[in-house]
Order: sequence, then C-alpha cells, then structure tokens
Amino acid sequence: ECWWAWMFFLRALREVAGPTYVLEQEGKPSNIQNMLDVTIMLQSDNSWAWKPYFKKTAQKNALVNPSGHPKSVLQSWPPAEIHRLRRRSSNQVYFEHAKQQMLQMYRQQNMDDYTLQKAESVCYHHQPQNRDHGSILKK
Repeated sequence: ECWWAWMFFLRALREVAGPTYVLEQEGKPSNIQNMLDVTIMLQSDNSWAWKPYFKKTAQKNALVNPSGHPKSVLQSWPPAEIHRLRRRSSNQVYFEHAKQQMLQMYRQQNMDDYTLQKAESVCYHHQPQNRDHGSILKK
C-alpha cells in the first residue's frame, strides 16, 4: 500500500541528488525507512515525519582532553551534536528522546560538567530551514 509513496519520495530525492549520488531502495518499502542517520516515516495521514537514527553498531566516542583539540572545540562539539539532532527531528518528542540518548552517552564517557550543561541546554524550537530542496517531504 505504501510502495507508491516511497517510490515518489525516492524519485524526488534522486532529482535533488542529481548525478552526484546513486540512491537505491534496499529491501521492501514499508512505512518506516532508515536512511543514513535519519528514520523517515510515512504517517497514516500520508504526511512525513523524521527522527534521528542511531545504528546499533555505531561507536560514538566523545573527544577527550588528550586528543590535542583546543578546549573550545572540546566544549563546543557536544552542543553542536545536539543541534544536529534537532535538525533531524520533525517534532519535539523525537528530539527529546534522541537528546536523552546522546546525553546518556556523554555521561557514560565522563564529560565535564560545564560541557554537559551546555549540551543539556539545547532546546527544540523548530526553525524552518533556509535551504529549499523543493517539496521532497511533502505529498
């Protein structure tokens, strides 16, 4: 039933990607598809939703002091990662869930309190993207 929606979606993605990328469907289309680090879902009302996708095999390791990076980099990348999750979430519920997963990983890796607080302070306020990729997520 949903095959036509995914075919439409993939066709639109292929148009945006142009000749630079080859996009192929792996497996049978369903209402939920994982694409790189985003899960795209076809809702019952035929609208699209998306949320961050974490591969089970992905190894997320925080930068640590002996890495040779300046302190400013060590303190700025965790909040930037949380902002990235925000851009990959179609609503606040998906964002908060992904944020808590990321914060848990930071705590397990003994991130310093200052940086952890900066990462925790990132909130979901959906801002429309300035880039126009056409209407690939609209039906």
